[in-house]
Amino acid sequence: AELNAAAQKIQDLEERQDVYLKKKNRMSDEKYHQMERMEEEAEEGCRKLREAEDFQEKIRRDMSRLEGEKHAYLYRKNELKGAVADAKGMAVICSMALIVCFVILFALQYVLQMDTQLGFLLTAALAALVITMLYLKYTDSVKELKRVEKGINRIIMLQNRVKIRYVNNTNLLDYLCMKYQVANGKELRNLWEKYKVEKEERRLYREAQLELDDYHQDLRN
Repeated sequence: AELNAAAQKIQDLEERQDVYLKKKNRMSDEKYHQMERMEEEAEEGCRKLREAEDFQEKIRRDMSRLEGEKHAYLYRKNELKGAVADAKGMAVICSMALIVCFVILFALQYVLQMDTQLGFLLTAALAALVITMLYLKYTDSVKELKRVEKGINRIIMLQNRVKIRYVNNTNLLDYLCMKYQVANGKELRNLWEKYKVEKEERRLYREAQLELDDYHQDLRN
């Protein structure tokens, strides 16, 4: 009975070892010893990498948002430049039209001896109204154009600050990845989780080996 019990125990232990040895996706000895060396700082490394990667993603969102705002400002700047150019062009056209109207009125008055006083008044009033409207449109466009250019300069300044943060954080990420010999935080977290499981399995394997030695000794005795 004792021999059978010892033999059964040996069989159970050997089956347990076979399960471990035949396990797929086992951690290689190289990776295991690598994680073993950094066991005390692995969790802190996971935290640092996660924080750096989260900050990197936040910086990318800020850069994308600022770039979108910059494009909106540039689009508005082009619109305002067009409005200023249109106002100048309309002012020239109106001036030419006013001169033509005055020439015609003078010709009617002095050549055909017609009473053009009312025509002069209406032309002058209409010209004053159009010029006033064009002047207001021009000044409003110029003022807004200055505000838009200030906004563009502010965004460029913010982009430069964000780019500096991006470079510094990228350097930090590169340093952490080189320190822990991984490509990113996800890889380190996966290695750490696999290491904890592997460590426990190897402990059980060693215990099983010691028990096997004991039972084999009992059988020999």
